Amino acid sequence: MLTIGVLLLCLGTVIAQFPRECTTSEALQNKNCCPLFKGSPCGATFGRGTCQIVPQSRAKPTDRVTVDDRMDWPIFFYNTTCRCYGNYDGANCGHCRSSWNGSDCSTRLNIQRREFRQYTEVERTEFIAKLNYCKALPCTEYVILTSGDRRYKDTFKFRDASYYDIFVHAHYYASKPIMGVNVDYNFAYGSSGFLTWRRRALHFFEHLMRICTGDDMFVSPYGDWRSDSGCFFCNDENMGDSDSQGVLSQFSVFSSWGVSIEYF
Repeated sequence: MLTIGVLLLCLGTVIAQFPRECTTSEALQNKNCCPLFKGSPCGATFGRGTCQIVPQSRAKPTDRVTVDDRMDWPIFFYNTTCRCYGNYDGANCGHCRSSWNGSDCSTRLNIQRREFRQYTEVERTEFIAKLNYCKALPCTEYVILTSGDRRYKDTFKFRDASYYDIFVHAHYYASKPIMGVNVDYNFAYGSSGFLTWRRRALHFFEHLMRICTGDDMFVSPYGDWRSDSGCFFCNDENMGDSDSQGVLSQFSVFSSWGVSIEYF
């Protein structure tokens, strides 16, 4: 089975992306990433979470690795991050975990993941429209690291991106080879943690989409093509048709999408 949509890296409490409040010179120098929720770090005043020191539990990089910020995320950038209580979630504990909502995140939602063919035509149109909308809408909570020598904090450069591009960049950020001499290994896809990373990635994708659309019930469908000879949703009415060379049809809504973020 294949889950529809680009997935992304989600490790640690800041989910391998950079909360906007944590990219100031002061935050980077102090290595502190405890964003405010209604004026309170991690929503501590409201019992949502607390600002805690990140435990250094992962193995140290080997001699082959020179510098790679993902080897012990997020300690390379931050020593303190938010630890959310109960069903609270997000960089500042200002949101609810997947399948929960309400002012105190105590209401359980009955969210069912369905196969794409089970969607009505209206539901398919709405799903694609939401993807298209979040591709254009700037994300208010996260920014992306686009350049800089990661050994020196004063060279970091961040920029805004849409909700969709935030998780596209995170997917790239997770899957690019580690930094080192003669090292070319993809830990996102080539490690024993692939399945758990993929699952958590899906949850973060849906988390961003729910913030973007305001739809707490948003869920990504899946496509089961075990008995199919082709791709049943690869047409211009759905995810887009393509020619024999794999070029996306100009009549697909996704043909107007472009790459709007820099990679480093």
